[in-house]
Amino acid sequence: MMDNGIKRLVTPAMLHNAKNNIKGDIRLMIVGLVLNMLGMPVIMLGIMTDVGREFSNVRNYSYTDFWEFMSGLSALFMLAAFFCGIGFALGSFRYLYKKQYVDTMLSFPLGRKGRFLSDYFSGLAVYIAQFLPAFIITLIMDIAGHIIYDGRRFTNNCYVFDMQYNVGDECTVFSSLLPRILMFGFGLIVVMAMAYTTAVFVISCTGKSNDNVFTVILFNGLLVGMLIKFPMIACDILDDICSNGILEDRVINFTIPYFSPAGALFYLFYTVLEHAEKRVGSFLLWLPITAAVTAGYAFLTYLVYRRRKAEQTGKPVVFDLFFHALMCMAVSLALFIDLDEFTVIPIIFVAVACFVASVGRSRGFSNLGKDAVAFLVSVVFTAVMYMLSCGVLEAADAYVPPAAAIDRIYMDYGGMNDSNHYYVNTDLFDVDDCTYLPYVSDRESIDIVRKLHRNSAAKGEFRRAYDDDSPYRTLTIVYKLKTGGKVIREYTVYGDELEMLYSIDYALKRDTGPRA
Repeated sequence: MMDNGIKRLVTPAMLHNAKNNIKGDIRLMIVGLVLNMLGMPVIMLGIMTDVGREFSNVRNYSYTDFWEFMSGLSALFMLAAFFCGIGFALGSFRYLYKKQYVDTMLSFPLGRKGRFLSDYFSGLAVYIAQFLPAFIITLIMDIAGHIIYDGRRFTNNCYVFDMQYNVGDECTVFSSLLPRILMFGFGLIVVMAMAYTTAVFVISCTGKSNDNVFTVILFNGLLVGMLIKFPMIACDILDDICSNGILEDRVINFTIPYFSPAGALFYLFYTVLEHAEKRVGSFLLWLPITAAVTAGYAFLTYLVYRRRKAEQTGKPVVFDLFFHALMCMAVSLALFIDLDEFTVIPIIFVAVACFVASVGRSRGFSNLGKDAVAFLVSVVFTAVMYMLSCGVLEAADAYVPPAAAIDRIYMDYGGMNDSNHYYVNTDLFDVDDCTYLPYVSDRESIDIVRKLHRNSAAKGEFRRAYDDDSPYRTLTIVYKLKTGGKVIREYTVYGDELEMLYSIDYALKRDTGPRA
């Protein structure tokens, strides 16, 4: 439809199609709405009840235990509501796997682009809409708790999440919870959008209703496995680097929270529940990156959708490339189940599974030869990817930031001279929050640490040749760059290397200011 010579972005046909989709999703939306209302609001109600009990001097621990039980149950309800995204994707794109809806959909005056946009955004809108009321009510409850309780003095000890309040402390429970609620709410919306988009992508690549849910779960599981296993296997191969060099969890943190719905959801829960105050900066970086990745997934899904033909509805797998990609991911994970005890059993198991899938999708043996070649290509691809991962980690381990780019260097090193000895509680050492840790900032000390870094990285496996009785310690080095970034390494330092640190003892300082 043209309006003054300019094609309208949203046409009446698109709105009519979206309206029909929303009508079809109402029942599932009500289910998701109920599940969400049993989630965050119930948890907030438990917190308000617990805090109110402290101020009213009611010591009924069984009452508190009840709300702890309900909090755990509420988390399960929220998880169930999260999985409703698969249902909304199936509802909006049901004509991709149910032949009785194909003719009806094609009768609308919609092009492929308009049909995809109306289907995609109507399903996503309903999916997010089921969560918004619970999110808004939780915010209102937190504001009410702030008005009623914040600023009052505790008469008993109170513990909420990782916030502990003793007798006489001023209550700041609800003002402290506000950033967590906002982080979780906006973060979950982005994760929901990613989960919904990956579900639509898988549905666009398959054509049978009874296979879709299984394939969506399989795809997301394999995606998580790939994002975790590739860095871990590379770390296992380069044990001297990841045991005494790059922190393995830091490597994984650069992949799984940004590219996988399950990984992003875990990152969100972990950040909000455990380290909200320390990781606001990293969360504000994670949010737009994850949203951008989701937009990339949506664009890829549209490209796949545009190439799909109506007559392909009913086929188990619409695109051979998608089937081979799943096979490649499964083979990659099976090849290195356990490097310490390498066994061919997982490979045989995956080969049999791929054989069954090949026969099932073609209803015979017509594609068996092609799929066997794809299986071998998957093995080669896996080997190449692990070699590339190893090369990247080797280069990263050898990298030492230029002295001119370094603002200061934090270390879990308290000094060896009695006159300047800092006690460092390694259990509290957090590479994301270096507050109160010793650091050096003078050029001479920075050069010494950089030299130590180069020596430790260059020795690699030879570090193990030291006698077990020789003095050593594990040292974590955090380079704080002038740009605001960080470079983090961890090494086991022996003998003469350890002596290099003694000369910086008098240059050590303690950071008592804001977080680095």
